[in-house]
Amino acid sequence: MTQKVVNWTYTDKNTLVKVGFGTNYDADPRLVCKLAIEIAASAPRAIKSKQPNCILTEFTEAGMKFSLTFWIADPDGMDNVKSEVMLALWTLSSARASGYPTRCAKSASRRRAARRDHGRVPTS
Repeated sequence: MTQKVVNWTYTDKNTLVKVGFGTNYDADPRLVCKLAIEIAASAPRAIKSKQPNCILTEFTEAGMKFSLTFWIADPDGMDNVKSEVMLALWTLSSARASGYPTRCAKSASRRRAARRDHGRVPTS
C-alpha cells in the first residue's frame, strides 16, 4: 500500500436516543416538554452531563407530536432504555389524562358519521 490510510472509526460510544410521542390538544405543550425532559433526565442510563431536549414537532388532526432526545453512554440495550422512558411518559400521561391521541377512536367516529350520512339526499 502506497497511500496514506485514515481510520474514521468513531470510538465514542455515547448514543443519542430519540423518542417520538404525542398528546391530545388538552395538554399544555410547554409542560409536556418540561415533564418529558425530567423523565429522560431521571433515566438511570442517561448521561447526566448532557441535558435532554424535547421539542414540539407537529400539529396533527388528533393532537400534538413531540420529539424527546437524550444521551446514554453505550448503545447496548438502547431499546430497553427507550422503552423505560416511553413507559414513564405513558404513566405520566395516563395520570394527567393527556395521553397519546388515539386515531382509531377518531377514525371510528368518522366512519360512523359517514355511514349515517351515506345516501342521505340533501334537502333544499
